[in-house]
Amino acid sequence: MVIPQIISDPSDCDVYKWSMSNFLFKKDYLREIVGWSFFNRNNTLFPIGFGAELKKQVESWRQLRFSDETLDYFAKTLYWLDYHYIWAYLKAYRFDVDCIKIASRAHGDYETLDVSYEGEWGKVIFFEIFLLSTMTELYSIMRNLKAPELLSEKEIKARNRKKFEQLAENGAKVFEFGTRRRYSAYNQEMILSQIIDEFPTAIMGTSNAYLAKKYKLTPIGTMGHELVMYMAAKYGPIMANKLLMKEWVDVYQGALGIYLTDTYTTPHFLRGFDLLNSKLWDGVREDSAPDTDRYVDDIIAHYIKHRIDPATKTIVHSNGICNLEKLIHMQKYRQNEIKKGFGVGTWLTHDVYSVDSGIKPIDWVIKMTHVYVDDKKKYCVKLSDTQGKVTYTDEGALQYYRHELGL
Repeated sequence: MVIPQIISDPSDCDVYKWSMSNFLFKKDYLREIVGWSFFNRNNTLFPIGFGAELKKQVESWRQLRFSDETLDYFAKTLYWLDYHYIWAYLKAYRFDVDCIKIASRAHGDYETLDVSYEGEWGKVIFFEIFLLSTMTELYSIMRNLKAPELLSEKEIKARNRKKFEQLAENGAKVFEFGTRRRYSAYNQEMILSQIIDEFPTAIMGTSNAYLAKKYKLTPIGTMGHELVMYMAAKYGPIMANKLLMKEWVDVYQGALGIYLTDTYTTPHFLRGFDLLNSKLWDGVREDSAPDTDRYVDDIIAHYIKHRIDPATKTIVHSNGICNLEKLIHMQKYRQNEIKKGFGVGTWLTHDVYSVDSGIKPIDWVIKMTHVYVDDKKKYCVKLSDTQGKVTYTDEGALQYYRHELGL
């Protein structure tokens, strides 16, 4: 089987990677040495040959270049990016994949997979999204599922039409966040095109820069956990959020004002979310709350405590939204007291299996695992608001973080 190149344009990636790499450029973090690893959260077994094919796909990235057309789009649309970052740094950018280590081991009819990489932050920052979207599509291709387990294109569109009819009826609007776990690039684009044609008022934008440009959608993306994890490894977890908020505001001067709260749990974040930052930031992103109602209650209470009208602020929910009833409930819950947004990924771009198949979409992540501070290796930890999203590679570091944060 000859598998075509899955990532053929470097802008086929999430917008927040440019927001963050521009931040690294402005704050002189580009050459910091960082390490990342693949976390197979549902212990997926891969088809034989998967690792070898993944290596071929990764090799193809060496040829990727940012076109002048793409850079011109960035300059006009991603207005927060620095001119020199676009026209000097990205213009000359090359994807150096030598640092990516892929190891697969056969176990009968399947193989297991290890993926990791270490290098200068500016050189490796895009690999997380490229790897995840490539691995997911490659897995889809090599499994070669057929009907009735796999829905037809007509059936996928019918299923999504039902979703968006109800979302539109309830006034819910979504951001499409599904690049990293899409069934395929084709499926992601097909769904976006359908939403735009049939329910244009229900889509607020997409995190995928390539598709935002192609379909004239709002590109969405601020920051990921990696920035907070780096700050914690270098300066300690207690001050990580406050230091990042200060540096981020220094670079973006009020733009890109939705903060991700759960790297070291939302309660810890709120304790350091002082009056100044509560006023400066437009709102927060919920990415792992076990009880979304409680999360909304806590955020509203926080703003009221600081004498800030919650109605001027926004909560973006992005925690594995895959249930229509739950999304509508979140939309309606205290909806007149604070603005709401919904970042929806897998439920849009990987909802392709029949109900009777019992197949669930994959649940993989690639996370920062360590950094180097004065040539000493410091381990990274993400604690999250739920145990299932905790990531670490060193037990001692995990215990240290929990002790420091009183968790």
